[in-house]
Amino acid sequence: MVEGLSKYFGDHPCWFYVLVFAPAMFTVIYPFVIYGLYFYARETLDNGKSPEMVYATLFYVLVFSIIGHKEKRFLLPVFAFCVLSVGYLLFRKVKVWKSKVKYLIYLSVGVELSIQASYHLHHKLWVFTDHMLEAG
Repeated sequence: MVEGLSKYFGDHPCWFYVLVFAPAMFTVIYPFVIYGLYFYARETLDNGKSPEMVYATLFYVLVFSIIGHKEKRFLLPVFAFCVLSVGYLLFRKVKVWKSKVKYLIYLSVGVELSIQASYHLHHKLWVFTDHMLEAG
């Protein structure tokens, strides 16, 4: 990191994890991840406790954002904390949001399935086109 050797593997700007890789990993729940981390931190601090999970997540993302070479897989260690914060958010807000939670879950599943289907179709067509080029 000090010698800048990551430039040989490709450099990315410091905001790349937050604005590119995290939305790609979390897709439709990304806004809920951000709000969930905030909500958990606020509620934990209001109860007089320290939100270590949020501190660890933010520290990890900030430190890894300093490194020039970034890959999506480098976010995997904090993925579980982010999903836990969304679960905590849903658990605490299910009584307040009532039917909206059910609608948001159905909407999220539908959007995610359509994203994955288009991704799968895109790659199947890509492989099919490669085979056609090789055969021809």
